[in-house]
Amino acid sequence: MNVRSGGHVSGTRFSSAGRSGRHRFTSRSPRERATSIVIAIVIIVLVIGGAIAQNVWQRQHAADIIAKQTSVEGTSIACERSGGRRNRSACQLRWEYVVDGQRYTFRDNQHSYRTWQTGLEGQRAEIFYDPEHPDQAARGDLIVD
Repeated sequence: MNVRSGGHVSGTRFSSAGRSGRHRFTSRSPRERATSIVIAIVIIVLVIGGAIAQNVWQRQHAADIIAKQTSVEGTSIACERSGGRRNRSACQLRWEYVVDGQRYTFRDNQHSYRTWQTGLEGQRAEIFYDPEHPDQAARGDLIVD
């Protein structure tokens, strides 16, 4: 494909730098910059809004399960890392509980711990579950001896 000085290739503008055969990029117009900024802001708002909505839904779901007042004792079995690459020091406990002889586990997304904390595994807590869907659970109070 031949590109002439000042021509467009996939929306990028080039201008000639003289006889050297090299091209340089020219800056975008203020309107193009403003459009890019608006698009970036909209994407950021959608990502943050989605994360907030998910958190609100999880808290409401946990509250609905706890309101059913059906619980058993559960034990923390692992502290799983959360937060992706940016927050490697945080973890959330995975809990194990038994309902009618069937063993279930769930990750408690409502409480966060530091991976360096000791004694996280083996804790006991009241685990509330949905009697119609015992695999859906929420952690209640910790049981302290």
